[in-house]
Amino acid sequence: MDIVRFIREGNFVVAIVKGDSGNLHVVSVDLDDMEAKCTCESHEYRKECKHVRFVLTDILSSPK
Repeated sequence: MDIVRFIREGNFVVAIVKGDSGNLHVVSVDLDDMEAKCTCESHEYRKECKHVRFVLTDILSSPK
């Protein structure tokens, strides 16, 4: 998995993630409201996915 594009404006993040299968997924994270969304099927059905966890891990491990 890889982050292809990462945009952060204040506490709002949008990332394009290339998944293990090669598909691109858009992940958006609102750090103020603690909400995250992804365009993958897993997130649509379960409201969680590995793409969101990947982006959140990247945010937490990077300096602001």
